[in-house]
Amino acid sequence: MSGVFTNQSEFGYEQVFLTCLDLTLELLNNDSRLLPGYFLNASIADPRCSGTDATRGLFEQIIQPPTKIMIVGADCSVSSAPIATLAPYWNLVQISPLSTSPQLEDNVTYPTFLRTVASDSNIVMGITSLMLHFGWSRMAVLVQQEAIFTTVLSRLRGTLETLKLKPALEFTFATRENTGKSYHLGLTPRNGYLWIYFAWYPSGWWVLPRGYSPLSCSAAEIQDMLQYSIYINYQPYVPTSELYLATDIQGLTRAQFDQMFQERLTKIHATGTSLQDQVPYIVDAIWAAGLGLNATLGQDIALENFTYDSDNTSALIYQNTKNLRFRGMTGIVSFDANGGRTGMVRCFQYRNGVPIDKEEVYISHALFVVYTAISSLGILFAVGILIFNLVFAKTRVVKLSSPYLNVMIIVGAILFYIDVILFGVDGGVTSSAIASSLCMARIWVASLAFTLVFGTVFVKTWRIYYIFSNARKQRKTYKKLIKDGFLFALLGCVLLVDVIFLIIVTAVPSARLEISNQEQPQSVCLCTATLSTHIPGVYK
Repeated sequence: MSGVFTNQSEFGYEQVFLTCLDLTLELLNNDSRLLPGYFLNASIADPRCSGTDATRGLFEQIIQPPTKIMIVGADCSVSSAPIATLAPYWNLVQISPLSTSPQLEDNVTYPTFLRTVASDSNIVMGITSLMLHFGWSRMAVLVQQEAIFTTVLSRLRGTLETLKLKPALEFTFATRENTGKSYHLGLTPRNGYLWIYFAWYPSGWWVLPRGYSPLSCSAAEIQDMLQYSIYINYQPYVPTSELYLATDIQGLTRAQFDQMFQERLTKIHATGTSLQDQVPYIVDAIWAAGLGLNATLGQDIALENFTYDSDNTSALIYQNTKNLRFRGMTGIVSFDANGGRTGMVRCFQYRNGVPIDKEEVYISHALFVVYTAISSLGILFAVGILIFNLVFAKTRVVKLSSPYLNVMIIVGAILFYIDVILFGVDGGVTSSAIASSLCMARIWVASLAFTLVFGTVFVKTWRIYYIFSNARKQRKTYKKLIKDGFLFALLGCVLLVDVIFLIIVTAVPSARLEISNQEQPQSVCLCTATLSTHIPGVYK
């Protein structure tokens, strides 16, 4: 098998992609159900995101032994297009994990091409949805004059014209240099210009690696211009609800694979981990190649006899791979009639150095301080009452009110005050991880507080009812029989039921509360048991 991936070490591509390739091949070769008697290996070529280099790399791979049976790659559409054009002449099936150009949907020009990522055709709808949502009527398009990009532009133009919008088109090469020039021309958010980018660039792409010539403006100036810019890309991860579902890749969950992959990167002190969103697509492409070859092997085809003239074997490999349907690291993987994959589009915005999916609305700090102060005063007051209750417990009036049961009511009240503070702690006060862990804590505290307060009031009321509902002559006898210890036992039973319920809710993933973003133009973080929290779309 030939692996075609960009190995630009300054961005960490080489470490991330090759580590992913090695780990996935290891998992595939260790799976006894797949390719029995065969060992799948990869020969690496670096296309450098260039059509010329990709073509040269393909010829080198074909000339050098052993005979390659499939191609996984390339990551860049610019590289995949010439490979997909030439591969059929050598009967090689190609699966790209990251090439998203709509140009590659043409299965007449690219008859052996498949991909495990959605086409950029979906992004056209993302851009037009943005324009309709905000009421924009005009936009300028900066595009590199390559067929894979101009195809997207052509579809965008047609869609905008259908919607009676007016695209003003400017053809240029979109690089760091253009971003710098645009800054000096005043095309910045401060002057009312919003930039929309494809989100395939790694984090900090505007910072030049060593050895590159300086730009006309600094990285800080470019970052200032990028504020509030919007990024559009294919959905690079599965929803939270699917992170812990077993995949068909050796039964691993996405979370387990991520942990294994991170451990590999840590061992080699790898950089470029911002590219890890692309890793699951590479995993699924390699696994699809293995499954396709395995299905072909099951049709009494000897893979070791494959040559570049094996038309029938190549057709079987292509058809068997195209007919696949399996749960991979990016969800359900299957291919449409053009060898592409249906996918979702994600829109997010860059603010203060951090891309965010929505404008999150938090409780104001002033309001949080006010309620925390009031709750703290309530706690101090309750502690004062608790001390008074214990100090004067033997006083006749206090003793008649069952002071030790009063302690339970006071403790419950204190928990209620604490819960007011917990409900005010969100992502604006602390980290999202801590805020998420407080979701269940709030429910525990509120439930136990309610049970302590109203449960104690209930058992005390029940005792009074029980005494006065009996004959007058037996009242004293029954009063002596119903001791505080018996009431504590009743309260304990109610608390036990409460605790069992809370343990079940905490332990069962489908019932566990987590931070979720409400689907509104402004996102409000809520605790919810619905785990599908990532809803692609356009947000203000």
